[in-house]
Amino acid sequence: MQQSLFDVLEKIVEPILPYAGTSGWSGSTTSKERAERQDSDGTTSKRQRAVLIALADLREKGATWNELGTLFGLHHGSISGVLSNLHREGIVCRLKDRRGRSQIYILPEFVGDSEIEPFKPNVSNRLLTEILTELETDLAKGAVALARHRIALTLEFLTSETK
Repeated sequence: MQQSLFDVLEKIVEPILPYAGTSGWSGSTTSKERAERQDSDGTTSKRQRAVLIALADLREKGATWNELGTLFGLHHGSISGVLSNLHREGIVCRLKDRRGRSQIYILPEFVGDSEIEPFKPNVSNRLLTEILTELETDLAKGAVALARHRIALTLEFLTSETK
């Protein structure tokens, strides 16, 4: 069953926090503090909902990061973080088509025959650090099976990237 915008918005009463319980940060202490502050004060969920409402209004046209950044007065890092988290969770899709030099984000119900690009995390030191942090959290909670599952998924992803 495909989700409606109402269903998605209802789920985003709480922000989507896929990176060790946060919306993600660049690796610095100040960046981490900013992410944690915005996640707890409602900024993250407010931005996520605003993007979904805008994409619902734009329907098949969708929007690039630049268009949404201009609409909400957000710089690249802020708006691309929102879009990446929503894309990672499958709440929005990224088309292979481009407008200008940027890819277009769209709600799944408006994709139609357009070709979409699956979410592929940028495997970097930062991402590996986040994965290790999640593993550490899992193990501290005694969730050994979940930690093993995360390790298997990470190894599967890394080996598929090298093929």
